[in-house]
Amino acid sequence: MKLTTTLTCRDHTSLLISEFSPENPPLGTIVIASAFGVNQSFYWPMAEFFVKQGYKVLCFDYRGTGDNESLTREDFELSEWGTQDIEGVLRYAISKTDQVYFIGHSIGGQLLALAPSSEQLKSAVFVAASAPYWKRWPRLADGLKIRVNIGFILPIVSRIYSPFPADKFGLGNQNLPSKAVQQWAKWMSKPNYLLDPSFGLDCSRFYSMQIPILSYAFSDDALAPKENINHLLRQFHEADCELKLVKPKDVDAKHIGHTGMFKAKFESTLWKETFEFLTAHN
Repeated sequence: MKLTTTLTCRDHTSLLISEFSPENPPLGTIVIASAFGVNQSFYWPMAEFFVKQGYKVLCFDYRGTGDNESLTREDFELSEWGTQDIEGVLRYAISKTDQVYFIGHSIGGQLLALAPSSEQLKSAVFVAASAPYWKRWPRLADGLKIRVNIGFILPIVSRIYSPFPADKFGLGNQNLPSKAVQQWAKWMSKPNYLLDPSFGLDCSRFYSMQIPILSYAFSDDALAPKENINHLLRQFHEADCELKLVKPKDVDAKHIGHTGMFKAKFESTLWKETFEFLTAHN
């Protein structure tokens, strides 16, 4: 059963979330945090898979996007997706059960440690979550393309258009807050990404979080190379981190890329493995 619920974040912003519940009392709750520019509905098939296993699942669009695009402010910062939105959903989940697990796709994983309640999770799975610094791309041409995007295209276009038309630049299927895009470009200009001290964010939980984390990297993912994924994982000083590099042939596929893991054809392989990792820690 799917319901739409409204919760209130710490800054008093109301956020619409989708709540998937099993027929019987849930064994726990899994929170799925979306990638940059990807609508929450993309993750609903996976949510329904977890519901069949007896778990409640929470999906949501970040402020200024998707179901929450109509919020009145236009100056949402990217960091608020972690400090307010992910935090708000985690607090809501934890208020119902102490068995709470997390899946972060791309930026969803990058932002987790900005949420104070992240330290109360039982476990987390990151999917293509990296610290995307342009100099760490294996191919120089790819790195230079990123550099041009973050140094010129994204800053200029995000100042001309509000909201930012992400679909026209291959950054997802929904509009994005222009200020969030500007902040993202600044983060990517630094080797330590959002952890760079110049951004003034509270990154203390990167160093103190003590939960098991499984991080997926895919050999054919041009947006999140293993080097950048490894760099993000190394920032979690106390967490029990495991990096798993998956090649398409490992799961009888021709392509996985940056978003493919969430397709239903991986239900018996990557979805099952994700579920088993999450729920092994309770």
